[in-house]
Amino acid sequence: MKRASLVLVFACGACATTGLPELNPADFSKVVPGKTSASEVRSILGSPSRTLPWNIGQGRTWAYPYRGEHDRRVFWVEVASDGVVRATSDSIDLDSRPYRF
Repeated sequence: MKRASLVLVFACGACATTGLPELNPADFSKVVPGKTSASEVRSILGSPSRTLPWNIGQGRTWAYPYRGEHDRRVFWVEVASDGVVRATSDSIDLDSRPYRF
């Protein structure tokens, strides 16, 4: 019994260390520019991992890292100052290990 518990603890620990949420393109398709509000984005995707200024005082860009099919990726959500999503995009996560300088 002890041995099985240790294996389970190590297995769960390995899953937790990836640090990437279980997000996928189906989740991202629910975020519609010009229609989805910031609060809806938070309820769909959760809190962003980081936020950046967008368009000098016009809003914020929210980053949602996730594990893509072959690499780590980031789904970007640009939220305008009125609280509505203005744009979304997807890119390779350049902060992940293989791409980090």
